[in-house]
Amino acid sequence: MSWTTLEGMNNLEIREESTDTRLKVTTTVPAPVEDVWDLLRRPSSHAEIDGSGMIRAAVGQEPIEYVDQMFVMEMLWTDGTTRYRTDNYVTRYDPERCIEWLVADEGQDPAGWKWGWLLQTAPDNSTRVTNYCDWTEVTDQEVLDQKGFPLVDASKVQATLRNLANALS
Repeated sequence: MSWTTLEGMNNLEIREESTDTRLKVTTTVPAPVEDVWDLLRRPSSHAEIDGSGMIRAAVGQEPIEYVDQMFVMEMLWTDGTTRYRTDNYVTRYDPERCIEWLVADEGQDPAGWKWGWLLQTAPDNSTRVTNYCDWTEVTDQEVLDQKGFPLVDASKVQATLRNLANALS
């Protein structure tokens, strides 16, 4: 496991933790937890904050409201040309604390990787925010080889957190 503390743009201190099967990036954003939560539970806002350029749009405008809910996203592969969709299955939903979903290529079963957000109220009406990707449960070597985890490197997750802070300022 490695920890890196980086001084980011917007005067955000960003902390990265990575292992062979998980990438986690944390910062504190100057916005109350309820505002952060409201943005993150709306897949329609994810493209706005995505630092990787992979998320294009949500299919539908419904907010995430419960475990087992499924939402669909329009995506752009890392090659910059291949468009595809993902079916995302909510696995954790704790209002103003955490949200997580398993990702599957459209029409397929999830292969074991998930994205999530952890929120914690911080001083001065701010929120400690962690964005993570976890592929611990991916056991199919073909999927591991094809996807090339982590799908998004730490710098792009850091950019997502900066974009989140900007969207809420």
